[in-house]
Amino acid sequence: MRNYSLFLFFWSLTLGTFGQVVSDSLSYAGRLQSAIEAAAEVEEDSVAYRNVFALFEDLYADYPDSMSIRGYYEAGLLACKLREADRAFHYLDPLVDTESSYGPGFIFIIGEYQDEAFGVLASDPRWKTLVEKARKNKTDFYRSLKAQRTEFFMRASEGKSAAIFAGSARLKGEALYKALQVAKDYLPKQQRNYSISFTVSDTLASSYFVRLPKEYNPAKAYPLLICLHGAVRYTALEDFVADWIMEGHNRFYVSEAEKAGVILVFPLADKQFNWMYPDDGFYMVPAILKEVKQALHVDDDRVFVCGHSNGATGAFSYWMKQPSPFAGCFGLNTYPKVWEAGTYLLNGKNRFFVNFSTDQDYYYPPQANDRLDTLTRQLGLDYSDHRYEGYPHWFPQFDASEAAFRIIFEEMGKRRRNPFPCEIYRETDDVKYGQTDWLEIAELDTLSSRASWHKTYNFPITTWLAYNDKEELVSEQVNKKAFDFPRASGAVKAEYAKNVFRVQTSCVDVFRLYISPEMVDMNKKVKVYVNGKLKFKRKVKWDDAFLRQTFRCYYDRRQLWVNCIEIKV
Repeated sequence: MRNYSLFLFFWSLTLGTFGQVVSDSLSYAGRLQSAIEAAAEVEEDSVAYRNVFALFEDLYADYPDSMSIRGYYEAGLLACKLREADRAFHYLDPLVDTESSYGPGFIFIIGEYQDEAFGVLASDPRWKTLVEKARKNKTDFYRSLKAQRTEFFMRASEGKSAAIFAGSARLKGEALYKALQVAKDYLPKQQRNYSISFTVSDTLASSYFVRLPKEYNPAKAYPLLICLHGAVRYTALEDFVADWIMEGHNRFYVSEAEKAGVILVFPLADKQFNWMYPDDGFYMVPAILKEVKQALHVDDDRVFVCGHSNGATGAFSYWMKQPSPFAGCFGLNTYPKVWEAGTYLLNGKNRFFVNFSTDQDYYYPPQANDRLDTLTRQLGLDYSDHRYEGYPHWFPQFDASEAAFRIIFEEMGKRRRNPFPCEIYRETDDVKYGQTDWLEIAELDTLSSRASWHKTYNFPITTWLAYNDKEELVSEQVNKKAFDFPRASGAVKAEYAKNVFRVQTSCVDVFRLYISPEMVDMNKKVKVYVNGKLKFKRKVKWDDAFLRQTFRCYYDRRQLWVNCIEIKV
C-alpha cells in the first residue's frame, strides 16, 4: 500500500480552504481545525504537545459521537509523541474502523509511514491486534471496491457489442456505421461516486474518481468535464480515490456540476505520469475518457477538460497537442506552454480555451497573460482571459473563485464540438500528436523548405512575480521567451466542401484524411488537391475493419471514420 500522499496533499488544501470559515466557530469542525493548526505549529516540546493534546481530549469529551478520521488520527499521533499508549489506543481503535469522505481509517495504521508515526506502540500486544484488524478491513474494503468497479462497467447488451467489435459478418458498411452510433445498452448505476482502477503500465496502477449527476439516466447523453489537479511533482498515483477529492479546491466543480447535470472525472497524476511533463502520462486523460465512455452515456460533442496550476497547463497542452476528444478547454492559474514540445499557437484554431488568471500569481505573470491574450486575438483564436484582482496562485481556495467556475459551466452549456469542421490547421514536431479530427500528419520532412504561411509565434517575458525571504511578493526582471521550440515542425492547412479536399503542406511528407459519410457523399468520387495539384480522385469505399479499429481506439460515437486517404506529398 502506498503512502496516500495525494490524499494528504488535498487534505491540507481542504483544511486551508475552510479554516477561515470555521476556525472561530464553536462547532466540532471549528474546534478540530483550531486543534490541527495548533498541532502543526507546536515545537518538539512535551509541555507544548500536552497542551495541544488537551484540545483533542476536550474535543472528544464534548463530541464523542462526532469524531472524524482526522480527529482520531491527530489525537492518536499526539498521544504517541507523549508516549501515552492507553490514550493512543483509545483513539486508534475506533480509527481503524472509521470510514468517511477521507477514506477508510485503516490506511493510517498499515500505510507506508505507520512505523514512523506509531513506532512507539510496536512492542505493545494491542498494536498487533490493531494491525490484524486493519488488514482484515483492508481486504474487505478492496473486495467491495472491486465489486463497485465491476458494476460501474456493466452493460446490458455485452453479447451484441462483442459481436460488433469482433467483426461480425452480419453488420457491414452503413449498417455497421449506424449500429455504432446508437447507445442503448447503458445501465443505471447503483451509486453516484466511483473510484475506478486504471492501468498506467505493466507494473503500475492508479485510479480515477467519477461523480455522476443526480438521478443519472442511461438513456440520456451527458456532458462530461475532466478535472486535472495541480502540483504533479508532489502528488502520487493511488489505489483508490475517496470522496475527499470533491472538497477543497474542487468544491465548486461539484456544486456547479450538480446544477448543470455534468459528469465529473478526477484523474490522478504523479511526477512521472502526468499531463504536463514528461510526456509519459499524457495518454492517460484520453485513455480514461475512453474507459468512462464504455460505462456511461457521454455526449461525445460535450466533453471538456479543465485544471488548476499544473492541471491548467495540462488542459492548455491538450488544446495544443490533442484536441480531438474535447469541445474545449479551461485553465485556472495557467502556465500556458507545452513543455514537451513546441507550442504551436495556430493549433488553437481548432478548439476554444478559456483562461482565468490572477494579478498575484507567482506561477505565471499577469503581464505575460496580457501578451498572450493580445497575440491570440491577432491570430484569430477562440481564446479569452478573465483576470481576478487581489488573489494569489491558489485562487480556487477562495470563495471568490466560484464566479470563475460559474463561467466554466456556462460556457459548457453553450459550446459543442463540431466533429467534422470544414477547416483544420495542424502543426506538430512529433507525429504521435499529428491528428486533429479528420486530418493527421503521419510523417514529417523537416529538411524541406517552409511555406511562407508556416510561421513561429512567440513573445518575450521580462518580469516575473516571486516570493522573497520575507514571503513578500515582489517583481523580478527576467529574460525569457514564452515558448520553447526544441524540434523542427511540419504543418498542414486543409479544408473540404462537396467531396473536394484542398490541402496545403509545409515540411510534411505524408498525411492522412479520415473519411466520414457526414463529410462526403460515399457514392461519388473524392478529390484531393495538395498544394494546388490533384493527388487523389476516386470513390472511397466503406472499410468495416478500419471503422471497427478506429472506434475501439476512441470509443467516439459521433466521430466515426469509415476509411482514410493516405497522401505522400
